[in-house]
Amino acid sequence: MHLLQHPRFEHWLVSEDSNLLVVDDMERERTWNPDQPSAVTYLAAKIVRTVAALGMGLPLVFFCGLHNTEGDPLEGGAGMMKSINSQFLEQFRGYDASFVEPELLDRIHESDSRIQWRLFQTLMENIRPMVVFCIIDSLSEFDDGRHEFDIPGLVGAFQQMVESLNGAASGSRSGRPILKVLVTMPELSASSAMWFADEPLSVPEATPDMIEGIGDDYLTGSVQDIHGAHEAIRYGG
Repeated sequence: MHLLQHPRFEHWLVSEDSNLLVVDDMERERTWNPDQPSAVTYLAAKIVRTVAALGMGLPLVFFCGLHNTEGDPLEGGAGMMKSINSQFLEQFRGYDASFVEPELLDRIHESDSRIQWRLFQTLMENIRPMVVFCIIDSLSEFDDGRHEFDIPGLVGAFQQMVESLNGAASGSRSGRPILKVLVTMPELSASSAMWFADEPLSVPEATPDMIEGIGDDYLTGSVQDIHGAHEAIRYGG
């Protein structure tokens, strides 16, 4: 799997910095099947399972291709953030959540991307220091006229949060969470490429069937190898 071997992905996975990585599937056009998810979608699902199994951090995931029908309650930027926030809120179950403003609590079920982003910000500010993996798959599914404002705005907000977390003074960063955002774009257009500050990572992934057939043990071992190599360099091993 080309993605796992790329230095930019390795840095995204194991560095101590917050990061936003955009992945474009170079083979999507050649292997496209309207009835089958892309190879990077299968890979995103496997990465989520691996992160959870290894206890590397908190995985939050949203598959845009499952909610791209007009009228879907989780369609678009507001629906995406509502789903991510519901997963995030599970981490606070049983704990005092009085840090959430009452006004915001009253509106968390609204399909308003600004309200949902405020809630995500609040949760990030109050979660204990840990790595939060936010994996947004097939964001290109929302590259249409219905979402021409909320999606670019949310991408920009994620990028600003990453920069803010990385820009904190070294003394205060130790008490902050690390945010790692992975966005897959199986069909990257000229307009959607402008959403992102950094050049997307284009990888020639295998066919969806090949990715689906890769065992979780193989992927877990690959991620452990990346993490082990990083620790050896970090500590001079």
